[in-house]
Amino acid sequence: MSKLLLALFVFLSLFNPVSASSDMSTTTLILAPHFDDAVLPLGGLLSKTDDDKVVVTVFSGKPEIVKKTWWDFVSGFLSSDTAISIRTEENANALKVFGTTEINLGFLDGQYRKASTTAETKEKVKGKVIELITNESKNGHLDVYFPAYFGTKITHKDHLMVHDIVLDLIKSGEFPNVSWYMFEDMPYTLVYYKKHKEDLFDYLKESLPDFTLTLKEIALRDTDLDTQMKSILNYTSQVKAFKFIGNPLVRVIEFAKKHCENGPCEKVYKVEKK
Repeated sequence: MSKLLLALFVFLSLFNPVSASSDMSTTTLILAPHFDDAVLPLGGLLSKTDDDKVVVTVFSGKPEIVKKTWWDFVSGFLSSDTAISIRTEENANALKVFGTTEINLGFLDGQYRKASTTAETKEKVKGKVIELITNESKNGHLDVYFPAYFGTKITHKDHLMVHDIVLDLIKSGEFPNVSWYMFEDMPYTLVYYKKHKEDLFDYLKESLPDFTLTLKEIALRDTDLDTQMKSILNYTSQVKAFKFIGNPLVRVIEFAKKHCENGPCEKVYKVEKK
């Protein structure tokens, strides 16, 4: 009888689903359209979380035909070749500050693409994101962060593409091990509050009627903000470019300090389909 009980105990220990789920690890995965689009809105989160951290930069590829664009010029570059090479290095240095795994998907930035290729690019990006999330969520829970959308007059078209792709995935309901969080995209959030009196949470709920949004405030320490700024300063070319249009990078840190009543924070919104 004792041998039978022992065998039953071993069986339940090996196959008890509650025990298995309690040991599940969580990975934080941030879908960043461009090289600095994880650190600006979520550098505090990257600093404080003990989860495994993965930053995926979607539009990080170098055009086969060398381009010369206005943004690259104000960033201090004379060509797309130099811009992508140096910005890739800047991003790697910025993410090292947080001990983050870096994945660059290699799609072309909107400034390098023809408008006629947008639909095709979106399908390819969606396929790659699905593959990535499927692989990353096999061995544990995945918290996926993606950019909010503030309208065509504020939000960059590449950010909108990533935003729409993730909403499609949430609607599909095909990823039970994934929680989806929309982050307050920086520096576009600063532009939103400059132009609108309406609270951002109210705006986002109205713009996404097919989804339920739950606000989550990520409380930050001063040390988290210091680490975020240290990371931001690795984006030397972008610091230069943003100074040209009013230096919003410094305001990102100042905004976080005043954004919540109980101290510095970053806000994200858990998104679920209704």
